[in-house]
Amino acid sequence: MRTIAVFTGNRAEYGLQLPIIRAIDAHPELDYRLVVTGGHLDAAFGETISEIIDDGFHIDAKVGISLTHDTVEATPEAIGNGIVKIARVLSEMRPDMAMIYGDRFEGFAAVIAASQMRLPTAHVEGGDLTEGGALDDSVRHAMTKLAHLHFATNEQAANRILAMGEEKWRVHNTGFPMIDLIEAGDYTPAKDVTEQYGIDENAPLVIFTQHSVATAYDRAKHEIQQSISALHELRSQGV
Repeated sequence: MRTIAVFTGNRAEYGLQLPIIRAIDAHPELDYRLVVTGGHLDAAFGETISEIIDDGFHIDAKVGISLTHDTVEATPEAIGNGIVKIARVLSEMRPDMAMIYGDRFEGFAAVIAASQMRLPTAHVEGGDLTEGGALDDSVRHAMTKLAHLHFATNEQAANRILAMGEEKWRVHNTGFPMIDLIEAGDYTPAKDVTEQYGIDENAPLVIFTQHSVATAYDRAKHEIQQSISALHELRSQGV
């Protein structure tokens, strides 16, 4: 039996890892050690650790890593604090492997701690591109170079990882985990969503989301004003 330490720091990334954790749990020769951190433990973000428990998973460690203030120093401080705390957890847990997803700062701290402890480390969703001046790309690519095994979600991403000099046998194009949930029908039915939010299924629907660019946060107000203007224009057109 081999154990895999799985790190999760927020609800969005946890949802993408869900089929992976289930697959590890179902494998006769594997077991997971779930390390929960970040927004899962923060009341301001809904303390979504409850969702993990509701899904029937056991939680093996809680690591408090949060952005304590809204300054440019907050993230590097959280990463440094996270490295120390996660290293202690891994030292006590002694798993055979660590698995980290994506490009979040909590995951960055985890991959630094794991790789520097010479623990075989798997990274999921490396090689992707966010572009637009976000920090995501540099963090994600740094995590790729620190990890030992790579599970890309598409062929282009896998090729980027290979272009970074990673050995071919380490890179696997395994696809986007969320597709497994869609294929299994494991999602909220459209009727439940429309009823919960009072949405008229016959009316035009606009789904809008905006993420400020971390490297240009001073432009966030201007950017959201432009977006609101665009939404008003759509409304004036009857959308």
